[in-house]
Amino acid sequence: VNHEALMAWWRYGDPVYFERCLKASQSMPALTTVTHLGHRHFKSQVLGAEDLRINRPTDTDGGAHPLMLHPCFEVLWYNGHPQVERFLREWADGWLEHQQPGAYATAVEVATERPTEVQEGRPLYGGYASQTSAFVYMYLATGDRRYLRPFMDFYARGQTPGNSARSLPELLQEGALDQLAPEVLDMLEAREPYLPVLRRGDTGPLVEALKSDIAELQRFPHMYTTAEQFTDRIFLYPIQNAAKAYTGAYATRNKLEHPHSVSWQGLGTEFAALVRESRPNHLRVLVYNFAGEPLQGIMRVWRLDHGIYRVVIGPDADGDGVADARASEQQVELLRYSPVPVTLLPRQVTVIEVTQVQELDDIRQRPDLALSPLDTVVAGATVRGVVHNIGVAPVDETEVVLVSPAGQVVDRQRLSDIPGIGADLEAVRLAYELSGPPTGLSGYRVVVDPNDETAEIYEGNNEVTIP
Repeated sequence: VNHEALMAWWRYGDPVYFERCLKASQSMPALTTVTHLGHRHFKSQVLGAEDLRINRPTDTDGGAHPLMLHPCFEVLWYNGHPQVERFLREWADGWLEHQQPGAYATAVEVATERPTEVQEGRPLYGGYASQTSAFVYMYLATGDRRYLRPFMDFYARGQTPGNSARSLPELLQEGALDQLAPEVLDMLEAREPYLPVLRRGDTGPLVEALKSDIAELQRFPHMYTTAEQFTDRIFLYPIQNAAKAYTGAYATRNKLEHPHSVSWQGLGTEFAALVRESRPNHLRVLVYNFAGEPLQGIMRVWRLDHGIYRVVIGPDADGDGVADARASEQQVELLRYSPVPVTLLPRQVTVIEVTQVQELDDIRQRPDLALSPLDTVVAGATVRGVVHNIGVAPVDETEVVLVSPAGQVVDRQRLSDIPGIGADLEAVRLAYELSGPPTGLSGYRVVVDPNDETAEIYEGNNEVTIP
């Protein structure tokens, strides 16, 4: 279930991978029960496909159960489905009541709601700290600060539970730490070397941490290259600080949330990047080109709210982290996964600053018409496949067309009354069949909504090219 959740992220917008997470989300109520206190808990430490056929007796909820929710979080993150949000809130709200100062439950007897495992000084530590990640994910996906309360209680007392440290960058970037006293933030900086960068532009602690990571990799090169560390997991802790610098945060084993501010395409390995500031409506990134020639590529944005943004790109010769001059400036619409083209001049720092000018709608409330190469089948001059809607909103009417390599529409099919994903979480699929020339369809494209009449979550999944 964790791998299928990752595939939905890595193949962003592919409806087949998304619908696998949707199917897992649809199955979750069978694995869980709502107790007399109104809490949703997993029924048992034993669970599987047979839970769809039986009503399993309850025993203990705890351990690694939060990892089972990974596909649900992917669905909530992608389209904000209200039924999935309701399910996750029932689970999270119940566990929140078991997070009391000095008695932070990591396991409960389902029938009685009696805690069977308790951590005295570590809130939400269950499931190898995947409980922590699940609650951070709940905050990032819903904006509900209640899910951070166990950590905020600690911070207010001048303490830092270790399991929360790895999520501090994204919590700071989302504004969750803005109300903390300066001395508390200073304390948190001691636990996370990237925080001084985000707060004050101080790169010193991060540089020292990167040096230690490099020393680790140099000391044990075999362990980080050809050796098989474990049969069921790979530890890559020395790249976490580099990931923070390049993308604004990091993900790792049992850390499920999507914290990255940016990702990079087409620049190769001859560049370094530092996400200097990241907020829902503002982003500033410093990028250095090691090559002796210009590099061209794409910076994709992941956590900016949908809106109109002013994008300013320019050189920083004096090292103050601010562009000395504006090599380019434009206003563009940006939403999750939008590309920002960048050109990096050789052997200098380029500043990319993105500032919101106008806030637009929440894209998660939109439909999302989508095609996938995984269910597109070519037989002679005919191509058959499925148009999916992986959003919550319906579409009145659209069409799917077959386009030649020269850009000519050679066949079309009209589709109407396309529902959004309903409360039953059933996938929305409409079959199509299009015909082309008898000479073959290599290089032809299948395109849904070819005239871009429907505002969608993601436009990049609207076509498939036939190999």
